[in-house]
Amino acid sequence: MRSFRLALFAALTASGASCAPSRAYLFDPVEQTVRERTGLAPEWRLGGPPAPAVERRIRELLARPLTDENAALVAVLASPRLQADYERLGVAGAALAGARALPNPEADLAVRFPVDGGSTQIELMAVESISGLVGALLRTNAADADLRAARRRAVARTIDVAAAAKIAFYRASAAESLRALRRTIADATAASASLARGLHQAGNVTQLQLARELVAEETAALAAQAAEAEAVAARAELAAALGLGADAPEVGIGPLADAPAAPPDVTNLEADAVAASLDLDSLRLDLEAAGDRVDLARFQSFVPDVAAGVSAKREADEWGVGPAVRVSIPLFDWGEGKRAAAAAQVRRLRQELAAAALDVRAAARAARARLAAAHALALRMRATVLPLRAQLDDESLRQYNAMNLSAFELLVARREHVAAEERAVAALRDYWIARAEVDQLRAGALPRGRARLDDTKGDEP
Repeated sequence: MRSFRLALFAALTASGASCAPSRAYLFDPVEQTVRERTGLAPEWRLGGPPAPAVERRIRELLARPLTDENAALVAVLASPRLQADYERLGVAGAALAGARALPNPEADLAVRFPVDGGSTQIELMAVESISGLVGALLRTNAADADLRAARRRAVARTIDVAAAAKIAFYRASAAESLRALRRTIADATAASASLARGLHQAGNVTQLQLARELVAEETAALAAQAAEAEAVAARAELAAALGLGADAPEVGIGPLADAPAAPPDVTNLEADAVAASLDLDSLRLDLEAAGDRVDLARFQSFVPDVAAGVSAKREADEWGVGPAVRVSIPLFDWGEGKRAAAAAQVRRLRQELAAAALDVRAAARAARARLAAAHALALRMRATVLPLRAQLDDESLRQYNAMNLSAFELLVARREHVAAEERAVAALRDYWIARAEVDQLRAGALPRGRARLDDTKGDEP
């Protein structure tokens, strides 16, 4: 009976250890790491609506023109996709609870009724798997590594969502500016075409010049329509990146800030990205868990399933109690398949880790080159090209007033100036997107996709 009480105590202990981890245990490390790396404060709502304070904060942020930092904060607080990713922590926590749980004891009952007289025989046996108790440590270690990997991936996903919101803001802000600029070009081209029609009727311009003006008018009108559609699409993408529903109010979009005089130092970006990479961290933890599962598979292959407990037998109105042992005989299944699968998983993860390290290094080198090029272009457009275009506009107006320049030539100069402003907006947008990708790498997340560069057509400045 003492052995039975010990077995019962072990079962009760296992039942307590198998409780699912709390939200704080699962999510607090994620929240702390996100705060350290981005300054943002994520929230895991466990399937419920946002807290009233969070809803008020979101409304406050959306009530004024949006900035890139506010876009990132709104996305982290409101994104349902991020909440779905956080639920993976619950899955990993439940797996850890299951791994910690000791195997349930097994009980056998046999009753033998007399045929030719005599007393009824009753035999009871309760056993606990000793192999399961020993293997619980390896299972727990593997599940704990899985949970730590899930936390790293949750942090990486939070950084992804924040970066995606910033990039969506840059695209939407640039799209609004490009829509206004292309509308200006369309208006200027339409005025030039209207002038050409009147002069052609008076016989002062040729059919060739009229045709050129009409083609330019149609081209500019089509470009303005495309910019309008792009602005609407960019707003929709921004709303999705922010996690806003269809009933959300129209979001005001602030302008893009000017590029700084000096870009951030990216000399050691490759080393910084590798050191901070959450993808590499999570793969290392996956590899750690896989190693524990290899050990578990070997243990289960070479150590038979041994269970020990207590046996009680009633015969002739007397009870006999003694120890019980149950041993599986590994005659047909030596666990070769489990060992091979576990070893293959380790080899696969090693290659995945090596490939991921190459991806991080390549992404860092590419991001560094894109940032340098985008910064140089944005500064040159602002410091050189646009001032020269303004100077050319002023000189063209003087020549027009002096009757040395036709109205058509004056309008062409204006169109070219606006086209240069359009390219400057695209260059500024590309700089901020490249900057967001560099920040994302430094925070530990690999950019999931390159920004779509604007294919603005036009003459070189």
